Amino acid sequence: MSAYVQRHYRYNFTVNVLDGGFFVFGVGFASWVTVLPLFVSHLTNSALLIGLIPAVHTVFWQLPQVFTARAVASRTRLKPAVLTMTILERFPYVLFGLLALLLAHLSATQALIITFALLIMQGLGAGLTANFWQTMISRTMPPTRWGLFFGAQAAFGALLGTGSAVIAGWILSDQPFPGNFAACFFLCAAMMSISWFFLAATREPPDTDIGPALNALAFRRQLLTILRVDRNFRWYLVSRWLQSLVGIPSAFITVYAVNRFHADPALLGVLTGSLMVTQMVSNPLMGVIGDRWGHRQAMLLGTVAAVIAPIVALLAPTVGWLFVVFVLIGVSTVCFWLVGITLTLQFGSVQDRPAYVGLANTLTAPAGVIAPLLGGWAIDAAGYPTMFILALVGGVLAVAVLALAVHDPQQAPARAEA
Repeated sequence: MSAYVQRHYRYNFTVNVLDGGFFVFGVGFASWVTVLPLFVSHLTNSALLIGLIPAVHTVFWQLPQVFTARAVASRTRLKPAVLTMTILERFPYVLFGLLALLLAHLSATQALIITFALLIMQGLGAGLTANFWQTMISRTMPPTRWGLFFGAQAAFGALLGTGSAVIAGWILSDQPFPGNFAACFFLCAAMMSISWFFLAATREPPDTDIGPALNALAFRRQLLTILRVDRNFRWYLVSRWLQSLVGIPSAFITVYAVNRFHADPALLGVLTGSLMVTQMVSNPLMGVIGDRWGHRQAMLLGTVAAVIAPIVALLAPTVGWLFVVFVLIGVSTVCFWLVGITLTLQFGSVQDRPAYVGLANTLTAPAGVIAPLLGGWAIDAAGYPTMFILALVGGVLAVAVLALAVHDPQQAPARAEA
């Protein structure tokens, strides 16, 4: 298997970077940070509902992963499942486009219900795919190149996503509502279709190291054993919960820009573009830092950036300062997603990997809902400054846990007795 991976490494690296690139190219047209919150803001003024948009995506991406872990661990081939289930995370954007065209025939309440149903469908499709996809990537790439691959894939995506974000800003600014949103959603679906064909080109090695499949009871015992004996992993989960708090501003920063500075859609597109450019630069940089000096250190760096973001947003005298905020959010997003994926893959043995991936994502899924709900509640109750202060407190605690309690899995015993 190792020889197979090395022989096809460059090919798999290329087609999967193209897959991720076109996927993020599509996301730029229907961003969870800008486009979808703006779409929902045409239907409601509730900060709570707007804050739920990235929360729904996050929680349904994370929640199913422990429930798919046993199936992942027992399969020698993962690509067929990946290709089938990822359709569920891509097709909803076609339905979003149709929804936008039909808004005139729906009440605001009906449109909101359909919108969140589609968000759940999209997030669930992503969540069912995620553990299969992450484990498939870990089998097709040498472990010493995981950081480089995830960084290169995300950087290429950010490059394309920068263009799509700016184009989306022009479309939203120059075209009438709701056709402008429909065009963005259909463009997103088209780019994700191209992405799917590159994903399908992956050459997956048959995993000859797969052990006998565990029954449901034995697998639950394995999960409980990991949580009981791996203290480092438990502290890592705590840090992930706290990172959800420091990530709260990303759900509201676009609406904050409109409410406080009266930013127009074209400027919002440029702001999103700055986010994508930041991710383009920081993704490979974080990947290389992680491969060379440890992914825990890279995550700590990104969390510090997340702590600075609410301070700048709170004190910003002009809209221009929001470019700094979007840059910091871009760095922290790389930390929470790309570095988080890579770091999670390093816990435990090859046989334990699907269980660790499932636990890391499913057990932190509630935080993905609770954090933006707290943020929306804080805004509705006391205004944006309270929300930023809440994020700041969470961020300081996350930095403390990562710095003092979490160790790089490559440099610490996989399981340390409590």
